[in-house]
Amino acid sequence: MIHVRFTIGLGLLACFGLGLSGCSSSSSPAEEAGPCVRRVGTYHFEYVERSGGTCGAIASHTETSSAQPTAPPASCKGTLTASSDNCTVTIATSCPVSGTTNTVEQAGDFHWNKDGTRGTSAMHVTLLDAAGATKCDSTYDITATKV
Repeated sequence: MIHVRFTIGLGLLACFGLGLSGCSSSSSPAEEAGPCVRRVGTYHFEYVERSGGTCGAIASHTETSSAQPTAPPASCKGTLTASSDNCTVTIATSCPVSGTTNTVEQAGDFHWNKDGTRGTSAMHVTLLDAAGATKCDSTYDITATKV
């Protein structure tokens, strides 16, 4: 099992257990006029791999954050960019996979409702080996719910 921490949309796709065996269509929350609140607290994340993906299932998990992330973890490259109303976070990161020579790339938009209780994303994930060859490639529909 490869462990990748996805830091997601509290702003960031950082890394959680990605059980990859070789290496989701999502609708946005109801469109509300911003601004959207800063997301802090405990959130439960569910992942559904879209058809044709090769990375495999990602287990649901719960995480707590005391501050909305504004940058990827220090070990990663890339950006987290919140929209001016804080309702959408655009994620484009590349992170090393702990204990391996692999890298995981994540790209997508995370859309949040105005009160920050629910967010959705279609996140593209690619796992690369040390030479840069693709080990797997998937898109996940992700739902985050404040608990």
